[in-house]
Amino acid sequence: MLITGLVIACTLFLLGVILSGGTTTALFNVPALIIVLGATFGLALAQSDRRRLRLVGKRLTTLHLPYVPPYQENDLVVWAQTARKEGRLALEPVAQGVTDTLAAQGLQCLIDGAEPDDIEHFVNVAMVAEEERELQVAEFLEQLAIYAPLMSAIAAVIVVLQSAAQPTNPLLSQIGFFNAGVTLVYGLMLSAIVFLPLASRTRWLARCQYRCRETLLDALLSISRNEPPRRLSDRLAYRSK
Repeated sequence: MLITGLVIACTLFLLGVILSGGTTTALFNVPALIIVLGATFGLALAQSDRRRLRLVGKRLTTLHLPYVPPYQENDLVVWAQTARKEGRLALEPVAQGVTDTLAAQGLQCLIDGAEPDDIEHFVNVAMVAEEERELQVAEFLEQLAIYAPLMSAIAAVIVVLQSAAQPTNPLLSQIGFFNAGVTLVYGLMLSAIVFLPLASRTRWLARCQYRCRETLLDALLSISRNEPPRRLSDRLAYRSK
């Protein structure tokens, strides 16, 4: 839905410009775009390191994809039933077949006979680390959303001052005021239509991942405490409502 939403926002914006009597070609100003993007990304880069930039690049390539849980709630219940009937060692083939790394490690902890407190600590550490990585990406995008309108406003003021310094040439003054307006629009559009939606989606995906990890932790602890699978199934049913 990310790409669909961005396309709808941009299309309706441009349609509104056309219906109001304007032209879309008037909005294309390469120097203004270079000023806004260059200053915005430069300031964001100044507050980041290579690790954070790698996280941003990796997340942006998959941000448009829908969130798909690495395991379903039914899978967790089946794991609990298997461990209840056949013992924890029966989960070893399951751990080898799970594609999610954390789920496989959690199952291996069960197989090794780890205590519930140890399993909870291990999964909690992994959950916090995963969430922290996602929030770093969201914060980077939010920084872009803050700097874009600020840099465009500064650039627009500079252009206006330069135009005001040439009162003998009305044409250059009009062009300067127009470029200042376009520069300001670029900053606001990039912030409202691009950076903020990307940051919001990143945070939403982080929450989805965290909730998914909570269900995994609940299942692992339930198995380690030898609870009836029905009890786990009932809790997961309440979580999914």
